[in-house]
Amino acid sequence: MSMCDKCIHNKVCLHTENITTCADMMPKREWIPVSERLPEAGIDVLICDMEGIIYLSHRSSFGKYFDEWGNKIKDIRAWMPLPKPFEPQESEDKE
Repeated sequence: MSMCDKCIHNKVCLHTENITTCADMMPKREWIPVSERLPEAGIDVLICDMEGIIYLSHRSSFGKYFDEWGNKIKDIRAWMPLPKPFEPQESEDKE
């Protein structure tokens, strides 16, 4: 985001022409169909089932998918890696 001469503070500019949303700043991630590739076993990912429900899940070493409570999830359509954790910039740490 950029600053503008209309702002009287030196934080994020809130004038509409300068606004960038978090979604705009995030790298674009695409769903990966399970027919193309499977996630690595034991790595947390987002998965989408045939009904369009999204879960935080992982693929077990024997190829099954489980939600965060240990329930088996069936009919997986696609998956997506989790985003990287938020890392504050130095200026955010000082506030």
